[in-house]
Amino acid sequence: MAVNAEVIRDGVLGMGLRGNPETGLLRGFGVILAINTVDYLIEREIAFLKAFPTAEPMAEKALVDAAQWCANATFGGMMKSAEWAGLIAPMVKTKVDSLEALHAVQNVLGWGKIVGYEIDEAAKTYTLRVKHSYYSKNYIDNHGISTKPRCYMWQGVAAGNMDLVFGSKVNDFEAVETQCEAKGDDICEFRVRQKRALFDLL
Repeated sequence: MAVNAEVIRDGVLGMGLRGNPETGLLRGFGVILAINTVDYLIEREIAFLKAFPTAEPMAEKALVDAAQWCANATFGGMMKSAEWAGLIAPMVKTKVDSLEALHAVQNVLGWGKIVGYEIDEAAKTYTLRVKHSYYSKNYIDNHGISTKPRCYMWQGVAAGNMDLVFGSKVNDFEAVETQCEAKGDDICEFRVRQKRALFDLL
């Protein structure tokens, strides 16, 4: 059975993911989820970057690393859950099936829409394309067109997807955003590769 994104979407949406009125927690797929406004999330990141004006590349890397760790914890937890076992696991026969199942779940979360990807299993490289990244429109509305890519969360998620499906540990892979709607591109594109040896010399 091929991965059926519509079945996954309908199943996830049918779970009615809402916070428990007693605890305030939103549980599903074996993890605790959070709902925050886009303005809150992005403006906190912008404030973080502005706090380190002379070390912005390092601050950006910290945001991507945080997103990658979060992707591994969140989606890794989902992949071990009873909900995944019942709804999604019967469709998954290969590593690419697992990747497509992750895409189907991620497309329900309101972060934007994964519209395409390429994977080279032998080389362990992966290109992910996203339209309507939640980050891009908000960034443009509040800060104007960016001079560089800004989708730190999706960058970390792209690498995290490969960690989960083709890697052996968190941060086995790394991603770069090569196109970004926030800087006027038609799409956000992320290219992922397995991390090389120290200093890329080996």
